[in-house]
Amino acid sequence: MLMFQRIKVFAFIVLVGVLLWSMEYQWASHFNKQLREVFEPAEDIYQKAERYHFEVLRIIQEERKATVNRACGEWKNTCVRHPESFSGIHSRSYNVGVCDIPECGGSGWRNIIYEMDKNDISIGNNRTISPEDSFKIIVVRHPFQRLAAAYRYQLRVESSAYFAQLSRTIVEKYKHQRNSSNAKNQAYHGSNDVLTFEDFVNFVLYDENAQESRLWQTFSESCNLCDVRYDAILKYETLEEDFNYLQQTLGFQDKYKDMFFKNNFMTVADYKVETSFKQLATNLQDALYKKFLPDFQMFGYQLPTWLCKRNDITNFLEN
Repeated sequence: MLMFQRIKVFAFIVLVGVLLWSMEYQWASHFNKQLREVFEPAEDIYQKAERYHFEVLRIIQEERKATVNRACGEWKNTCVRHPESFSGIHSRSYNVGVCDIPECGGSGWRNIIYEMDKNDISIGNNRTISPEDSFKIIVVRHPFQRLAAAYRYQLRVESSAYFAQLSRTIVEKYKHQRNSSNAKNQAYHGSNDVLTFEDFVNFVLYDENAQESRLWQTFSESCNLCDVRYDAILKYETLEEDFNYLQQTLGFQDKYKDMFFKNNFMTVADYKVETSFKQLATNLQDALYKKFLPDFQMFGYQLPTWLCKRNDITNFLEN
């Protein structure tokens, strides 16, 4: 009798256990279903947002390329032409070619491409890549910002022995052409032998040796824009977003993005650019704008607000 009661108790415990397990399983299944109903749509929304964002970036790229094509049509008789020629740096690992323009993130590209290919890297003007050979990238920047950065971070601080010597050469050649209205600027520096922005602009505009450096060549001169079809046009002003587009398109690892942005990019404050340019005589402002007009038009850059306030702006634009 005792044995029979023990069996009944054991059976009852087993039955209760099975029922509890069944209830727990059903509850867990129901809970998991509710979680899926909550999170799967959210995940789907996130994926859709990612796809939408990528599509927006792709459309921006198409618009930039279309703007370059329209400008090349207008400038076809004056553009520097090197048919079927691309000069820059090339990653064999990713089959990517970059026209690395100074003051537009060129050093960042050299760093990551060197890391991609280690010692297997081709750099220099003797390296040409046919238009079909690689995914071609160019990074551009507002022409006046780029000039101000070249002056301030290369020549003005004499960033290397080459630029130190070039700075002194420019001063000796152009200090006698300084506009008298810049006397305060020269007095501030305490010497007529310190390079001024006006000296630099005269050199860029009128010196036959100026074209030796890509720092102040137009983008068309440096990267043959009207003959090479670029697959991606990045802008210095939106570089992080544009680099995200490249990552998704080419499958760049995150470490390359970190490496690219590791060093803070040098940006000259707008008010400093304005101050430098407004010190120039109007004839120098006019000549500088005309020299870089293809860059303004090819990449949709606008005239600075301060320049648009000139009393003769209508005649300036028409001429």
